[in-house]
Amino acid sequence: LLVAKLGDADDAEALVAMGQVPRRPHVRIANRTHKEWLRGRRRNSAARKRFLIKPDGTIWRRQPGLRHLKSKKSPNHLKRLKRMVRIRRCEYKRVNVLLGIRIRPPKAADYIMRKFNAARAKDHLGMSDDVGVAMWGV
Repeated sequence: LLVAKLGDADDAEALVAMGQVPRRPHVRIANRTHKEWLRGRRRNSAARKRFLIKPDGTIWRRQPGLRHLKSKKSPNHLKRLKRMVRIRRCEYKRVNVLLGIRIRPPKAADYIMRKFNAARAKDHLGMSDDVGVAMWGV
């Protein structure tokens, strides 16, 4: 049986006992970032299972009515209920909160890139600011 003694270690770092993880410094409410506000909050796992988020940002859900009493419903009705549908506009805010999705507001640069993009540059469309001064000295 080997037992480590206090004088056995050669370097001083071996004498440091395992401690706890150092605590995060307190950040005043006025100085908190969005990341610090969200720290420790859990996302809703039930909502994550129920909604499908497409790459274009649309959120889809399944329709109710397929659990029981299917013999009453016509085959066309059942087929219609199997399709996924997009959530309504009024539900987006609540679903985004449940799923932890944060939509950043568009910046001015986003609108400029839409107007003067590379596809229009080759056709010389949108290259002027309508005052007679070309945008890139062309």
